[in-house]
Amino acid sequence: DFREATPAKFENAFDVVVLDPPYVSRDCVEAFWAFGRWLAASDAPTAVFLTSVVNRSWLPELGGLRLTAFDLVFTSKLATPLRAFTNADAV
Repeated sequence: DFREATPAKFENAFDVVVLDPPYVSRDCVEAFWAFGRWLAASDAPTAVFLTSVVNRSWLPELGGLRLTAFDLVFTSKLATPLRAFTNADAV
């Protein structure tokens, strides 16, 4: 939640980050990636990132994120299909 400050104890605290931004715009996705880097224990965090396939062309610029074979299934109808992207060798 970006309306409240994240406790400092979480900075550089995680080996893997899972990010699911609320919007698929590039600005929102990049803000979430910056937050994920803040959370991560290394400069090159291992990440699982959920976002729209429309972002697929530029996601590799954000730490090498690539499309996975994992298919997200929702009971509600979303206007934009979401997929999982990662920079990890195995998820």
